[in-house]
Amino acid sequence: MRGIAIPRSALVRRSSGDTIVWRHDAPERFSPRVVRSVPLDAERVVVTEGLQAQDRIVTQGASLLAQVR
Repeated sequence: MRGIAIPRSALVRRSSGDTIVWRHDAPERFSPRVVRSVPLDAERVVVTEGLQAQDRIVTQGASLLAQVR
């Protein structure tokens, strides 16, 4: 299986049912990315669609970004 392993805490579920991660674009700039993932182990998942190797994602406090407007 090809993909990018990330911590499970980086995944956020939207009210529409989509699973997203927050990509860090610039200082204090984040954008949501819809992803598809499969479990890897108890703490990590493998993102199979939606991310590229050079993307920087939020791994701690990702659920809090949805609250900021």
